[in-house]
Amino acid sequence: MGQTMLIRNAEGDYSPAHRSLLEFFVAYKLAAELGVLPADFTELSQAQLSLDNSVESVDYTWSGYFSRQADNAGDIVPIPALKGFVSESLGQLRNSFGREPLTKAVMDLLVPMLAKTEFVGEVKSRLLEVLEATKGKTEAEVGYVGGNAATVLVKIDSAVLEGRDLSGAIIKGADFSDASLRWVNFAGANLSDSNFTKVLGTVFAVAFSPNGKTLATGDSDGVIRCWEVTSGRELLTCKGHSDLVNSVAFSPDGQTLASGSNDRSIKLWDCCSGECLQTWQGHNDWVSSVAFSPDGQTLASGSNDRSIKLWDCCSGECLQTWQGHNDWVSSVAFSPDGQTLASG
Repeated sequence: MGQTMLIRNAEGDYSPAHRSLLEFFVAYKLAAELGVLPADFTELSQAQLSLDNSVESVDYTWSGYFSRQADNAGDIVPIPALKGFVSESLGQLRNSFGREPLTKAVMDLLVPMLAKTEFVGEVKSRLLEVLEATKGKTEAEVGYVGGNAATVLVKIDSAVLEGRDLSGAIIKGADFSDASLRWVNFAGANLSDSNFTKVLGTVFAVAFSPNGKTLATGDSDGVIRCWEVTSGRELLTCKGHSDLVNSVAFSPDGQTLASGSNDRSIKLWDCCSGECLQTWQGHNDWVSSVAFSPDGQTLASGSNDRSIKLWDCCSGECLQTWQGHNDWVSSVAFSPDGQTLASG
């Protein structure tokens, strides 16, 4: 709050005041160890003591650059200045980059650092080399190096692995949930603890939010999911129905999602938190369709009990029940002025 980066304890030891500072330097160090740290970030490391600026700068590994030798008098021997970082050996990466799966906070800092337009091609080539280097190795030798490299790669470019031969590679703990893996050869690869695109039950209902940025799905497991349209990333999971979801609909302001289920209930969900706001009971059979009125004040529902009900969205009160169909009502829709309701 007072621009403080370091704090001191009673013993006089200093530590970073904010966790994000630690995570930034973790991301920075890992990028340097991989030999993919962009030039503008490298400038920070170039400003060091005990450098011999009379000779041409050279490339170093991270561990090599931050090691210093002393002469017999105990003085540090100057070394040539840093030109750039090159990759550590696979064994060295095993103990740092491959020690455990990268946390989301570190990944969120590392990926933008590497995804610079003029540098991204070199980054992808280097990380692909890391994946190739894991082939024929044991899990103990590699750890999470291959998995973390693959996760970073597909976050930078979701299609970067298409058509790649990764047979025999050690790709432990990778996150492929948003990746395109068309024609990737994983024969004999170690993919333990890796996540792939979510497998859904049968999808019975879909609906776009009013701004077109979110898609809601309802499936046979009774689960409703909201997805970011541009990336395919899952934003929310709404669980509460005990049977399949037949219909989902966004309110006109996009803040609320309604769902109708075979458990005979209608639920309203908060689109920000995924919290169930209300549960309405009243139909005697499956709820097969739901629709908001244009002003968002009323919800219509159609059911296998051959009825249509109108609900007050604030109170949850059933305002009217209409009969007339001789079989189940599969669809309901309001006219643009909200004065007429159609049902099929």
